[in-house]
Amino acid sequence: MDTRHRVSLFFAFVLTVMLLTGSSYAIPAFSRQYGTSCTTCHVDFPKLNDFGKAFKDAGFKFPKDDETLSKFPR
Repeated sequence: MDTRHRVSLFFAFVLTVMLLTGSSYAIPAFSRQYGTSCTTCHVDFPKLNDFGKAFKDAGFKFPKDDETLSKFPR
């Protein structure tokens, strides 16, 4: 197989993958539930910051006495 043929097959594969994949519609469920920004827990999605790790370890619940992280009163 020559190089041109390999390059053509590669681009055909990439084009096929791009056409067959669907769109992803992620929603910030926890952010909406708790009325806070995504950056409260994430540095760069999906990487968690220290607070995000603590939130995960606490069973995905904010401490009851910590109203400062919420945009809206709970």
